Amino acid sequence: MRTAVLLAADETPVPPTRTSVYWYYSSENLSPLVTPDFLARAIEVALLLDRDVKRQRLRDALDEMRRRLDAIRRSGGEHADMQEIWERRLGRRFTLPEVKGVRS
Repeated sequence: MRTAVLLAADETPVPPTRTSVYWYYSSENLSPLVTPDFLARAIEVALLLDRDVKRQRLRDALDEMRRRLDAIRRSGGEHADMQEIWERRLGRRFTLPEVKGVRS
């Protein structure tokens, strides 16, 4: 069922003019292109796209984590090399509390 209503500012029905607002309410599907099959497919596509976006974000997060782990591993080797150099210079074991100014 279709109902057409034109309202003035005081909500009284008026004939159509340029300043009035036209609206209607319909509980029936007025578009022959929007079928239940079309809606089901549109929802399915939206869900698949959402799933793909979430998977891509997860892949990106994992790639970033792998890059950070590789950087930590590389820097660990550099720190070990620096520790070795300082131990040779000092002639004794080099500990982290010495670097921070803390004596154990």
